Amino acid sequence: MAIRYAIGDALVTERELTEKRLAGSLTKLGHALKVGESHTLSFDNGDATHDNVITSYPSDTADGVPVSHVSFAIGTPLSVTIRHVYTGKHPVKHFLAGRQDLLITSSMKGIEVYEGSPRAVNFLVRDCDPRKDFRWTSASAEGTNLVYYSPSLTGLSSILTLSVAFDRFPDEFFDMTAGFLGGAAKLPIFVPASGYILAAGAVVQLAKGVGQYFIESSPVLEVTEALSLDWPGDIPTAAGFILMMSSEAVCRSVEREYRINSYGCLARIDDPNRAYDGDHPYVVISLDGRKRPAFESFVPHAATAEMLEQFYGTRSNTAKVGELALEAMTLVNDFKFRQKADRLAKELDAIADKSSDEYLAKKALREAAIENIRSVELRP
Repeated sequence: MAIRYAIGDALVTERELTEKRLAGSLTKLGHALKVGESHTLSFDNGDATHDNVITSYPSDTADGVPVSHVSFAIGTPLSVTIRHVYTGKHPVKHFLAGRQDLLITSSMKGIEVYEGSPRAVNFLVRDCDPRKDFRWTSASAEGTNLVYYSPSLTGLSSILTLSVAFDRFPDEFFDMTAGFLGGAAKLPIFVPASGYILAAGAVVQLAKGVGQYFIESSPVLEVTEALSLDWPGDIPTAAGFILMMSSEAVCRSVEREYRINSYGCLARIDDPNRAYDGDHPYVVISLDGRKRPAFESFVPHAATAEMLEQFYGTRSNTAKVGELALEAMTLVNDFKFRQKADRLAKELDAIADKSSDEYLAKKALREAAIENIRSVELRP
């Protein structure tokens, strides 16, 4: 697996990006862009200039009005969305394979969390052909491009996993998920290993064996990457587009001639409208610090999914139980952040210098924790 950051007409490795940040080169470029000065920052396979740095892109909303990436940090919102998927030579068609459906799943958890996070279904596309491009928006019928959303970041670092797989999924599962993925909430469907799905506040039991498809399907592309915010020794991840491919060798084979255009698509440098059409699949994600009120129910849904394995036995009224579980986990989530805010308040009181970096950092963390409390009654 390998990733590249899209900056100007360059696809930049994490190592090179870190070197440029430590040298202050990215700060100089950012200042030049802000004041409109001419400036060039050279990378191993391209340059970033005032003319080629993407400062706005067509939004993932139905109106398509161009917007810019917003930076994020502790205490600000963060949304992680899928901007583009290309299937490459997959699925490999042969006589015995039959129909091959596309499944894209994701998961994201704090680096301090030991247990695995629930897998979320973002897209399920029936009978997919090789070399297909998908640029989903929030109005897509086949799924949601939302991977993660926090109204106010409190974690120091998170681990993101994205998976692209092909299999033949039962018709009943397509029928079941179509309404959930196309619903107004535009949240992913969470699929815990227990054989239940959580979608739109309801919990539905899968037919026997169906849940195994999500556990056992072999991905043609799976990328796991750490997103750092304030982790000691790491350079914080920046807002923008990130290209994900299967290996360093694959990335090196395309980075000289291709770039990420304003639509989040891998396209030729000499012709931004000519998309990559080679054998290798890829995913482009977007990291953005813009506040998205429509996504604020993501956090309690994810927390509820994590609890389903322990919550369920052989209960029959699963839809009602799911509703109650979601309400309960919303309160549990709020209480967790209230405890964190109270603990930080005590630590702030113990710091004598109210203008110190330590005080200001803890204050930002407390404000972020309070922002994550949805119940007015539990806010301090």
